[in-house]
Amino acid sequence: ALVDMEDDSEKLASVSVGGRELGECNPSPASDFDCGLFECFADVDVPIDASVTGHVILEAHAVRTNNDCMCDHNLGTCYATALAAMYEAMGENVTDASYGMYVKFTLSPHGNMSS
Repeated sequence: ALVDMEDDSEKLASVSVGGRELGECNPSPASDFDCGLFECFADVDVPIDASVTGHVILEAHAVRTNNDCMCDHNLGTCYATALAAMYEAMGENVTDASYGMYVKFTLSPHGNMSS
């Protein structure tokens, strides 16, 4: 999610998957309270041996982000904490946690699979 990443110094400074360093992700959202998802590394291949055990280790290091977003794990969506405060003021029960970094990572298989 674009959690408090309006300034260029607010970013994912490093992301690695299965020991392969992918680099940094530094989106430019319209505001610090933009809690939409941003796609990084869409065209990067992760080596097949990174998932041979059935598990993949994802490491991400955020710099200068703050917990400005709340995220629903079941839906995979995030929204501004200010919106959550408004819902609570209207009597809604908001139980989603707030985050300074929220990473949604999707692995998509491609290529030939041999048996």
